[in-house]
Amino acid sequence: MVMHPMANSCIAVVRADVKAARTRLPMPIRELRREEILHAYQERSSLRGLSRTFGVSRTTVSSWIKKK
Repeated sequence: MVMHPMANSCIAVVRADVKAARTRLPMPIRELRREEILHAYQERSSLRGLSRTFGVSRTTVSSWIKKK
């Protein structure tokens, strides 16, 4: 099996673009998103479920909960 030499780099670029898109939200939208996630946590959603649903790492959600 022969793979194209650029195949892996294309995947890395797509992943980097997806990650960058998540971190480039304007500040008011980020705050609303954070409040939405914290509200969902108060309604007994799990950290893992929140991270999957909202695309935010468990570590980030955990730190937001600790700050609140």
